[in-house]
Amino acid sequence: MTFFQFWLLFTPCLPLILLLAFLHPAGRAMIPFLAMLAPLPALLLSFMPSQSIELSSLFLGSLWGTDVTHNVFLRFTALLWIFSACFGLGYLKRDQHANRFWLLWLMTLTGNLGLLISQDIVSFYTFFALMTFSAYGLVIHTRQDNALFAGRIYLVMAVVGEMLILAGLFLTSAASAHSTLIFAELKTHLPQAENLWLPLTCLLLGFGVKAGLPFLHMWLPLAHPVAPTPASAVLSGAMIKAGLFAWLSILPFGLVALPTMGLIMIFVGLLAAFVAGGIGFLQTLPKAVLAYSSISQMGLMTCALGAALILPEMWHFLLPTLLVFAFHHAIAKGALFLSVGLKDHYRGVSFFIIVLGVLVPALSLIGVFGSGIQAKLALKGVLEQDSLPSWLLPSITLSAMATTLLMFRFLSLMWKNKSPTPSALPLSMNLGWAGLVIICGLGPSVLIPELDLPSGLSQWSAYPSLLLVPGLTLIAVYFLGAYPRFQIPAGDIIYPLIKLKEVCTTQLDRLTPHKAVGVEEQATKPSFSLPTLITLNQAEKTIQSYLSAFFGLLTLVLIVSLYALR
Repeated sequence: MTFFQFWLLFTPCLPLILLLAFLHPAGRAMIPFLAMLAPLPALLLSFMPSQSIELSSLFLGSLWGTDVTHNVFLRFTALLWIFSACFGLGYLKRDQHANRFWLLWLMTLTGNLGLLISQDIVSFYTFFALMTFSAYGLVIHTRQDNALFAGRIYLVMAVVGEMLILAGLFLTSAASAHSTLIFAELKTHLPQAENLWLPLTCLLLGFGVKAGLPFLHMWLPLAHPVAPTPASAVLSGAMIKAGLFAWLSILPFGLVALPTMGLIMIFVGLLAAFVAGGIGFLQTLPKAVLAYSSISQMGLMTCALGAALILPEMWHFLLPTLLVFAFHHAIAKGALFLSVGLKDHYRGVSFFIIVLGVLVPALSLIGVFGSGIQAKLALKGVLEQDSLPSWLLPSITLSAMATTLLMFRFLSLMWKNKSPTPSALPLSMNLGWAGLVIICGLGPSVLIPELDLPSGLSQWSAYPSLLLVPGLTLIAVYFLGAYPRFQIPAGDIIYPLIKLKEVCTTQLDRLTPHKAVGVEEQATKPSFSLPTLITLNQAEKTIQSYLSAFFGLLTLVLIVSLYALR
């Protein structure tokens, strides 16, 4: 085993090793500092040459490795986890349940890093599931009613997504007659599948839960406002990109033309970009606005993937653009989420510096500053193709209107909700937030040199076109009114769905035979008596009661699997 291969193996294993610190009281006190060190191997790995290691006795035979795509995802993921952990060091300083948070943090980090180096179905799915279900503990950390409700929706959507992913992976493997589990080989076999649309649909929808596709997005605006701020940053910046990474790794982009499915993806992406922007503008919580902004930005990436299905020959140019856009969005969105934690902690810091630091990622996300300029210009340049629908590029340009509205609403709520008696800003929170703001300002051309991107200054002539839509949007807001007249609750369509579920449950309950019960039994009887739903409720309460033990057991199973080598 070479040094590079050892480092590859070490990257996802370090967070698991650090969990041993919980066995000693002195080690538990060091966990927040160790959590900042845990992503460092991934950051260093992202700058190393492409490499791979075959673990023939792990699971059903695993292949771990990196290429340019893996390296870019590893880089912004590691940076986001490092600075968010630094922020969390001060943010959770007085939290009585901080140890539980950091335990789940390290397990979620293990899954996030592990899936980014996996090149086979089994190890990828194992790490993906570990990340998904460990993050549930981060969402319900406060144990308040709204957090438990958001956690329930998250868990339901996660299970639905996992079922679709498993079905899609099995169908993908069947396309190769179950002769391989390696992504690169499956990509070449998948276009020859008889019913190609079926595995593609399962995988697009399954990973679309994580990516926030329309009608699969409900967990995002519910989970972000209730989760601790550092968890919100990695949920929106890094973990939501796991869906995009899975699409890039598994689906045969550039190998097959599917115009109909490509158009569907473009329509779905534009629906996310515009409708999520409109709903986000009607929110009352800053984090909910940012959640809808993530859905909107992921919609633009979905549009780009749809264009690749229409015109496969553009994939060579589109992939680097998607990597730049993913890097830009992850860092900018992470900085914005961390800035929410400053509205109550800004004493001792120049308010001008705080405002300037919040404006940098906000303007970058709109596409008029920093990394946003390169991301938007790169996306427009690639999509300027005669073979693509003529309305696609104007639609992408107009999407800046939705982003501008969201950022205006976010900044307005931040100003309105800032504490009149702020506490002192801890140094760790200041460093974590400032680090992401600086990275956002530097841009991908500095931090992703392997993509050989043109600098923003070399594209100055195209800059006025980026200002047009945001400028007109702000003028319209000024004349039409700065604040919406009504609000839509975070989660939007989830509430009609819950009402529909209650009606269906009531009707089914009437069809279910019941035994006669006494007054005392009736008082303690749940609101519905379907055995399956009662069992699920009891299981959820048990998991919430023994959260650390449950996920500790899940991690132990993974550790045993990693060492179960012949």
